[in-house]
Amino acid sequence: MIELAFIACLGAQCRDFSLTFAEVSLLQCQIGIGAQMQITEWERSHPNWRVAKYRCQIPGTFAKL
Repeated sequence: MIELAFIACLGAQCRDFSLTFAEVSLLQCQIGIGAQMQITEWERSHPNWRVAKYRCQIPGTFAKL
């Protein structure tokens, strides 16, 4: 299980978000394969938001973006 932590912005307002998924390994997420697919899908369902930065990590770990 992998957590995709990201910052998304709506205009000038930015917030932290995270998604947890099991179908992608940490390595796949880190090299962008899984992360890009998840971010694209999230942005499609949130059309006014834009992902500014992301990080793949083990769920429950804290990482400042």
